[in-house]
Amino acid sequence: MENEGQQKKIKLDSYFYLKICEEHYKRLKKYEEQISSILAAEPGSVTSKLEAFQLQKEMAKCGATVVVFAAFFLEAWIYEYTVRKLSKSFFDNHIDRLAPASKWVIVTRLITGRDFPTDSQAFQHLKSLYRTRNWLVHPKPSSEPQDAEKVLEKEEKEREQLVKNAHEAYQACKEVILELDKVENNGKPSEWSKRFEALFFTEGV
Repeated sequence: MENEGQQKKIKLDSYFYLKICEEHYKRLKKYEEQISSILAAEPGSVTSKLEAFQLQKEMAKCGATVVVFAAFFLEAWIYEYTVRKLSKSFFDNHIDRLAPASKWVIVTRLITGRDFPTDSQAFQHLKSLYRTRNWLVHPKPSSEPQDAEKVLEKEEKEREQLVKNAHEAYQACKEVILELDKVENNGKPSEWSKRFEALFFTEGV
């Protein structure tokens, strides 16, 4: 087993990723509010649309950051959990090469003797998170020439989808951890999980 100092370092690493995810999620929410206010104040105004467009691009950057660091956080967490409950060598030799979502299923079963609920919203958001992360880091640009209007329309739809997925990614950080906690505690949330939720998932965030 890893010594206490190593375990604390791993745990701090996972929270470090979650804090970055949280900070950019808050920014994303503020951009949404600003865009809504701008468009509501002057409906149909070209100036308002241009201002909103610039904010939408910044919001999409925040969305991408949320997705990437949500993935980092959940990967760090399942690594940390496995190391604490089993060992680093076990994770490296038997878990590391599994697909991200599969790690949660296999590790939960090995450690608790019970199944992670793969029909839950948490698991669906987990899978969606990694699909979006893969789309971001492995883009597949089209080689076919397209007119400017269609390109802009496609980019707008992608930005909207990215923001939607960022909301789900941030929720996945909470949902997946709380689902594992419930599995580990026979369906009842632990006191630790309540503190975790209160610390990072406060009202309005």
